[in-house]
Amino acid sequence: MIIKKKILSNELITRNLKNIALKDKYLFEKDIQKKTGESYIYFLKNKKILNDGKINTFNKDIISDFLGFKNLSKLILIKKILLYVNYIVKIISQNIFIHKIYTRENCIIIYNRNSIGYFHWTLDTLPKIIYIKKKYKGIDLILPKNLDVSFIRESLKKIKVNFFFIERNTNYYFRNIIYVGDLYPSGSPRSELLVPLKKIGNINYKKKRIFISRNKSKRRNLSNENKLIKILKKYNFEILYSEKLSFDDQIKKFSSAKYVIGLHGAGISNIIWMKEKSYLLELKPELDLFLNCYFNLAKALKINYDYLICQKNQIFRSSKYSNYIVDEKLFEKKLEKIFKNENKKN
Repeated sequence: MIIKKKILSNELITRNLKNIALKDKYLFEKDIQKKTGESYIYFLKNKKILNDGKINTFNKDIISDFLGFKNLSKLILIKKILLYVNYIVKIISQNIFIHKIYTRENCIIIYNRNSIGYFHWTLDTLPKIIYIKKKYKGIDLILPKNLDVSFIRESLKKIKVNFFFIERNTNYYFRNIIYVGDLYPSGSPRSELLVPLKKIGNINYKKKRIFISRNKSKRRNLSNENKLIKILKKYNFEILYSEKLSFDDQIKKFSSAKYVIGLHGAGISNIIWMKEKSYLLELKPELDLFLNCYFNLAKALKINYDYLICQKNQIFRSSKYSNYIVDEKLFEKKLEKIFKNENKKN
């Protein structure tokens, strides 16, 4: 038996285009106004959670939410078919080949197929945990083994919730399961749901200047980053490799920052810890209409958003995997403008 309960109504979010050049308006067009859709939780009885965290159900609402169908962009129908078929095949195979079963009473599921990413965990999943924690106390979160990584463990301990990871080669049978659906489309948050998340940060505001390097990443790097760093050092920017920091250290670093600059990537998620009216300069991939999550996040947090378009230098790679180059003269002019305005305010 499955009971579906609406917890949040559809909401229209409107965003302004401050700092957006007229020639670039088309890049942000689809996010100027966006509906959140309704949000639901599902109550399931006597169901299995399979070895990889999937719910042993063919309920189309739960499957489409778990697979993130409403967040897909480009080739949507093909992606839906492939994801759905993969989900069903894995359910069938795990039921056939995995026979070890633990029986437990209750659990809550807050993850989905994207939760392993730092962006999705921090901005999509943690708000679910904080939301549900107030309503259902004393029930453990169940998590698949692929989420057993340091930043996830650290964040869960910081929020102070009970959790456990699925053992390998084991299916779990539960009397009662609560599945929490998306609270909003990924990358388009409801601002009021970010407020409780922001409060777990250690506010340590010192007006620092941070540049997020992707030099340690295997994809989407800045080919001329070394030249940009020389410019940044003139303006007293700290060069940060966010993947090398603990969850707590990322909170401390970004809650102390007034200015953050970075190429589109998960490290920018950390602006969630920054103070209102701080400043984000995103080095934004050219021509991509779908990479507006940090524009949306900055607007929700009341952080000043600015951008500089960067060019692909791997033409046949997607925006997700290509490396980029930034015009160094335009970059320095942008910094000059930012700090000239800052000096006027002071």
